[in-house]
Amino acid sequence: SWSLLLGDEAAIPAVLANVEALPDDARGEIVLEVEDDEHHLAVNVPAGWSLRWAHRSEAAEGTSALVEAAREAAWPDSAEGVQVFAHGEREVMKALRPLLYEEHGLERSQVSLSGYWARGRDEDAFQAEKKTPIGKV
Repeated sequence: SWSLLLGDEAAIPAVLANVEALPDDARGEIVLEVEDDEHHLAVNVPAGWSLRWAHRSEAAEGTSALVEAAREAAWPDSAEGVQVFAHGEREVMKALRPLLYEEHGLERSQVSLSGYWARGRDEDAFQAEKKTPIGKV
């Protein structure tokens, strides 16, 4: 009944592909994290959807702009029918888990959560690390 689609720059294509794949009567929010307002893209948002930009440059020390924007979303009163698609930097995805599962009571079947890159690591190091306990999202 309501979807929240979250992602950083690397996830923008996946987020927008998800919007296109949803039925015409779908509704929800899209939150895209970028460095600042100079990095906004022209995005067509279908009826029933809102788009917000989260700016890393404005996030308080030790916080995530994407997590804070997700916290401020217009969550429905009930978790029934809610779907979340969140893809981006691994530590940000880990930080979303308490918000989604504990605060909003979502089941794992309601959430697509993927940390597909890690700050400070090249692709080879990231792929190797994913096989260790520290790399698990």
